[in-house]
Amino acid sequence: MLNPNTIDVLKHLDKKQLKRLGDFINSPFHNSIEIMSKIYDEVAKTYPDFPEEKLSYERMFKKIYKGKTYKEQTIRNLYSEFSRLVRDFITQLEIERNKDFYYMFQVEGISNVQCYDYANKIIRENTKKENKRALIGPDYFFYNFRMESNFNSNLAFANKSHTKEYFTSLDSKTDNLISFFFKVLFNFATTYKILDKINKRKEDESKMINSFLSTFDVDEFLSKLKKNGNEFTDYLKIEYLLYKYSASEMSAEQYYELKKLIFDNIDKFEDFEKIHIFYAAFDVIKLWLLPIDDKYNIEFFELAKLFCSIKIEEYESFEEILVFEFRSILKTAVALKEFEWAENFLNKYINCFKTEQRQHEMDYSQGILNFYKGSFEKSLEHFNKFPINHIREKIDVQIYYIMNYFELKAYEPALSLIASLRQLLRESKEIPQMYYKSVENSLKFFKELITAKEKGAKLDYAIFKEAKESGKFHQRQYILEKFESEVK
Repeated sequence: MLNPNTIDVLKHLDKKQLKRLGDFINSPFHNSIEIMSKIYDEVAKTYPDFPEEKLSYERMFKKIYKGKTYKEQTIRNLYSEFSRLVRDFITQLEIERNKDFYYMFQVEGISNVQCYDYANKIIRENTKKENKRALIGPDYFFYNFRMESNFNSNLAFANKSHTKEYFTSLDSKTDNLISFFFKVLFNFATTYKILDKINKRKEDESKMINSFLSTFDVDEFLSKLKKNGNEFTDYLKIEYLLYKYSASEMSAEQYYELKKLIFDNIDKFEDFEKIHIFYAAFDVIKLWLLPIDDKYNIEFFELAKLFCSIKIEEYESFEEILVFEFRSILKTAVALKEFEWAENFLNKYINCFKTEQRQHEMDYSQGILNFYKGSFEKSLEHFNKFPINHIREKIDVQIYYIMNYFELKAYEPALSLIASLRQLLRESKEIPQMYYKSVENSLKFFKELITAKEKGAKLDYAIFKEAKESGKFHQRQYILEKFESEVK
């Protein structure tokens, strides 16, 4: 049969792309084996499912070699070549999609045939276009580094290494290389820190990245860049601060500095960079500010409004951040009683999810919205329809069940659910320690609240004080509001 990886690629092509694959295979520039066109025709007939039985070796042989003796190795070889052509086609699509790489390969090819002045003319024309675009990010730095490197080499080959243009190009090449390295280094470092924290791994000082970071004075470097008026200072500082606050505590004042840098510069960044910056900034708010005080929900909300205002849903990578942050944004808006904004957000962005996921997210979101609007039965209806995919979703939804039961004065099922969740916490090995503690505290305080309400008694002030001093836990704001109204 056809290689499963090739079939997987074919399944992800739309009809227009599949037709273009046929044109690609029919082109003698890409393919010199005439019969490959027949294989394409037969494969294309099985779109979109490409079932194995219709692509078996024997069936394909009979289709393209009618009346001849079956030879399995012949089809194996042709299928192998077909898979190579599919990979080449995907490469071509990517080059077309990414114009930066297209121009990089173009000028490098022209340079390789020793047309140095012509290559440099194309480089300068494209540099002007890039400067008009002026969107900063790792791709921007990498592209400029490659282009300036080529430009610089062409000048040397053309015996112009003594010119002012040569040294200007050398400076630009160096600046873009350092900026690219800085950006990627701290992006990787942030990922390491977050994963180490989640998985409770001890930092490995022997890793090259840690050895470098421990000896590099970043603050001094950024200070000199600012003093010298470097245009990339703010961008690099944002990346560094996002790394720094993934690893160590961030005060409110430090966040406000980061916030100003983001708000002042976000329009200058490449699309994917905007997504990365929002994602990381949301994380540091959740990591350091919200555990201190729920008043910082407003900071998360202001960032979310900026996130929505720049039409980020139009970006190719939007769905990646949507999956992770959609619920956080909705919950924050609801917690601030920004119900109209939350509903507008839901109705606008729900269609960005894949069709099969859309109704699930709608039920989850409507469950939350209806709870905070006081429609507790409707909230339960929506949560009942929401399919649970992993343990954290199960815990999250069941805590909303507890809250709905409490509001409906159904204290017995609420307490029963608390008991079953506690057992789940004890038995499950899938729950990260920091998440475990948050849920454990939440269940403890819910039990105190519900038990007191069931008995018609007031809460002891000591438990209210303990809850206030316990940092971040699930539904902290809701629990503290209820405690405040029930305390002695």
